[in-house]
Amino acid sequence: MLTGDNIFTAQAIAEECGILVERGMVVEGKDFRTWDEARLRRDLENLSVSKSLAAFSECTLVEYILPFLAIS
Repeated sequence: MLTGDNIFTAQAIAEECGILVERGMVVEGKDFRTWDEARLRRDLENLSVSKSLAAFSECTLVEYILPFLAIS
């Protein structure tokens, strides 16, 4: 879930909707931008909620998610 909500509001909404599950991560854009490739590979599958990503970060996130999707 990508959102511009306050991080605590985003977390509460994600929990209520069943998006944020056990071991799920809530990350702010400023923190996500510090992730290197190794961190992306390690933690991406647990990333449930991201708040306020910049366009560059959104593109980075999509680039790493696409290989996990079965799109033909």
